[in-house]
Amino acid sequence: MSSDPLNCMSWNVRSLNNKVDEIMEFIADNKVSVFIIQETWLTDTNNHTTAVIRAHGFNVVHIHRNSKGGGVAIAHKNNIKLVQVFSSVHGSFESVTARLIQDDRKNLLISSLYRTGTLGSFFHDFDTWIGGLFVKFERFLICGDINLHLEETSAHSTEFYRIVSSYGLTQLVKKPTHKGNHLLDIILASHKVVCHDKVSVLDDAIARLPSCDHYPILFTLEHQACQHDQRKLIQFRNLHKIDSTAFSEDLLDGFDSYQKLNLSYFGDRLSHYNSNCRMILENHAPGLEK
Repeated sequence: MSSDPLNCMSWNVRSLNNKVDEIMEFIADNKVSVFIIQETWLTDTNNHTTAVIRAHGFNVVHIHRNSKGGGVAIAHKNNIKLVQVFSSVHGSFESVTARLIQDDRKNLLISSLYRTGTLGSFFHDFDTWIGGLFVKFERFLICGDINLHLEETSAHSTEFYRIVSSYGLTQLVKKPTHKGNHLLDIILASHKVVCHDKVSVLDDAIARLPSCDHYPILFTLEHQACQHDQRKLIQFRNLHKIDSTAFSEDLLDGFDSYQKLNLSYFGDRLSHYNSNCRMILENHAPGLEK
């Protein structure tokens, strides 16, 4: 296993499609192993853009829209053990979440999040979403663009920080992340996940990539990631141990909540339904490896 630090980057790129080669060269220059992306502007699962990412030695998990804008992704080097857990499309934000296996064999939950519209039910949705994750995982890393002016003291920023602190998470970004001199982006981490002295807002990046309006955030994790080796990895679930009654009840509850969402696009509905089923399955029969 390499002793080099595990560098990560979070960035609202304002479309991968028109500059994917330049962005992949930029993350290579910064020795990035895990790239957490917002506003991918991807419109399907596999395309030229995802092929370019893979050609640079990365795998990518993402959710996309059927229309212009939005989309979140996590790209990671091929030799890193990272597994998609689920994706979520709420009325107020979209996210994709993956599990990174670290060198002490513990799981780090990594999420890429993008607030998509008006505040509306964002705080309620965000609180409920974190609460659902909090009971299943010990380590968290939530990155993204929440479109709140966190540099200001306001009712909105105060409520956001209240929710974050209630789960023991810390916002590690202290400088403006947008060319309008606003702090809109987050790196939320639980204790001893990120090296606090190695978080940098690269505000000179948009001189190289002028179509971006957000600055990339470069940071280093406290622990290394487990890497793939030559041994065969078997992934499985203990499906026979599922309590069928509790499982059915959770599916019905999830279907009821799904019906209450105002999702106009069929793709959004399907993505939310699939991610909800995947999360329920993960709760009742977590993915295991040997």
